[in-house]
Amino acid sequence: MNALQPLLAGADRLILVVDPDPVQLAQVGDELVAGFQLPRLSVGQVLYAALAELPAPRRPMRVRGALLAAIRATQHNPDAAVLLGDLSPLFDSALAVDALDVLRRCSRDCRLVALWPGTLTETTLCFAVPG
Repeated sequence: MNALQPLLAGADRLILVVDPDPVQLAQVGDELVAGFQLPRLSVGQVLYAALAELPAPRRPMRVRGALLAAIRATQHNPDAAVLLGDLSPLFDSALAVDALDVLRRCSRDCRLVALWPGTLTETTLCFAVPG
């Protein structure tokens, strides 16, 4: 938790909190919400609500816009970060989007902290959903 404080105070627009253990990742998310008063947003809930009524071929074109609109609506302060959880829908093959690119593009307008279940090595960022 203390390691994130300088990052949250810095100029980084996108911070990925990477951990293969979903329980540990959820605890970090809870600590960030409590300790830094970050608003929390479930990417899965946002995308389901925004895309469910659209025809499947149009959904990929609406992912970033739907997520960005929800982020902006959640922000209490334009300079504050928003915590994103439940990233798995970004990896749905039916949406055919680059999850990291979507997060990067959204972070141009809003500071984001994304809870990324997976692993990070020197050269590879992997997304992993237990199951």
